[in-house]
Formats: sequence, C-alpha cells, structure tokens
Amino acid sequence: MSILKQKILRAQQAAGHQQAAQPRNSPPQKQSPKHSPIQKRSPINKGKILKDLRKDQASPKPEGENLTPVQFLFSKNIVRNYSKAICRFILSPVSDEYMCDIIKKDNLQVNAKTFKDYIKLQRKSLDCIPALKKLLIVEEYDDIEMAHTKKLFVEMALIFIKYFSVKWIFNSRLSYKFAYLKFRFSFERRLKNPELFNHMNPFGYLKKLEKKKSGVKGSLN
Repeated sequence: MSILKQKILRAQQAAGHQQAAQPRNSPPQKQSPKHSPIQKRSPINKGKILKDLRKDQASPKPEGENLTPVQFLFSKNIVRNYSKAICRFILSPVSDEYMCDIIKKDNLQVNAKTFKDYIKLQRKSLDCIPALKKLLIVEEYDDIEMAHTKKLFVEMALIFIKYFSVKWIFNSRLSYKFAYLKFRFSFERRLKNPELFNHMNPFGYLKKLEKKKSGVKGSLN
C-alpha cells in the first residue's frame, strides 16, 4: 500500500507543478462562431427597383427594336415588294420603249429579250437586300454583258420609281401606302448608291419626317 500511496502523491505533485507553470493573466479564449452576433441584412428598397425598371423601359431602344410585329414584317417586305414591282415593270410591254432608248443612248451590249429572260429568272430570288444588291453592284469578275445588264436594271428601276411607283402603290393592296409613298425617295437613293444599301427602316424614316415637320411648325409659331 505504501508504494501505491507514493505513486498517487507523485501524480498530485506533478499536476500542481503544471498549474503553477501557466501564466495567471492569459488572454481570454475566442468565442466559437456559434456565439458570434448575427449581422442583419439591409432591407430591400422595392421602390428603387421599380424606378430603375421604369427607367429602362422608358429609355430609347435601337432603331428597329421598338417596332410592332406588323411593322417589322412590313419593314422586312418593303424591299421584296419594290423589287417584285420593278421586275414586273421590266417584263411588261410598257418598259420596251424606255429600255430601247437606254440601250441606244448608253451603247449597252445587251439584247432586250435576253435581258427580260434574265430578269424573269432572277425575280423569284429578290426577297432581301443582299439578293437585290447582286443585280445592282458590278463586280470585278463580271464580263461586259453582265456589267451592262446590271446597269440597265438600275436605270429601269429608277424609271419605275420616278414615273410608275405612285400608280403601283395606290392600285395595289399594300398596307401602309403612305410609308411606301414617302420612302420611294430613299429607295431611289439606294439604287444610285447600292454600296450603302445595308438596311431599310421606313418607320424610322417617317419619324424623322414628322420631327422635321413639327420643327418647322414650331419655328413658324
């Protein structure tokens, strides 16, 4: 029993020495994250969000994005409708006199019948601006006959726009006749400069006309 008591006594003395070795002013232990205070989130400002949404909706959109589906379809079809009308004019007997005069005046190496046959084949594919530009722009690889054919097509298209387009617009079943009527001048400029013929937005063009009219009225008042 004395041996056992001695072991217990040594163990108690060793524990007492370890406690004495620890500093009395030791820093406090850090609290676990569980006891850390919870940060409150700032309240959502719904009024500011609604204000920003209204601002985005009221901001002006790029030209063409603010069109209704009907207006967008019309803008897409205006090139096709004008192109088809020009081809019908060229294939009609009314164009024969104008065609012969242009061929003689410009000394074009084009046969009138061959030219009409070529337009008859091409008119089905004239449904967009790139297809129309192929008949307007003379490329480097085009031979003399093809170059003169394209030149004759441009001249015939200009004659149609100047002298026959108004009658076609009012006698057809086209919607937005006023837009077709006003936009024929812009179409004529594109025929003369086909390299710049990249897009057509008649409704944007009409808005510009309305702004000019309102500006003139305001200056008169």
